[in-house]
Order: sequence, then C-alpha cells, then structure tokens
Amino acid sequence: MSSPEFAELRGINTIAATAKASILSSDRERSLIYFLQGISLAPGGLTKFTRQLLEKFPEKIGTPTMHRVGTKAGKVYSGEVLGIIAYEVGDQSGDFAEESDMRGGDIRISPPG
Repeated sequence: MSSPEFAELRGINTIAATAKASILSSDRERSLIYFLQGISLAPGGLTKFTRQLLEKFPEKIGTPTMHRVGTKAGKVYSGEVLGIIAYEVGDQSGDFAEESDMRGGDIRISPPG
C-alpha cells in the first residue's frame, strides 16, 4: 500500500491534515481542511467529489475571461488571453504567463481525466 498508485485509495493523511489545520488561524479554513480530508476517505474520494462539483457548478469554475472566451476541451488560449487569466487568478509572479511563452505563447485546455 505504500505504492503511489494506492495513494488515492488511502485519502488524505489524517496527521498531515491535522498538522496543516493547526497552523491556520481561520475556523473556516480549518473546517475546509477537515471536510476535504473526510471526503478523501469516502468511496471515489476527491476525484468523485471534484467531478460532482464541476458538474453541478460549471459556472463557478474559471475566471471572467475564461467564461468569455470559453473553456471547452481543446480550446487554445493565446499568450495575451493567458496573461489576462493569470492576472485574474492572482499570479503576480509571472510564472503562469512564462509557461505560455515556453510553449509558443498558446496553452491548450486538456480534457479532464
């Protein structure tokens, strides 16, 4: 069971979740850590939870620009659009935009899974 292939079956480690929660000052953030840790132990774990969340609230995922230009699998974002999205997600480091430069200025959205 120490193999990485089984990590998803084990869920989030309780000790790790408790350690992370102990350094958070917000009750809401601590509750979220424990909620996600609990979900990770349920059948299907975080993968199932994430799929259900995306299916139920697709309009909540993505930035305003992503919603304006589209987020379907196979969509290619230009370097300019990617820079705007990076700003919208709060990337002040420029790492997000630099990744697009390494790939010729475009980023393709991959299908989930």
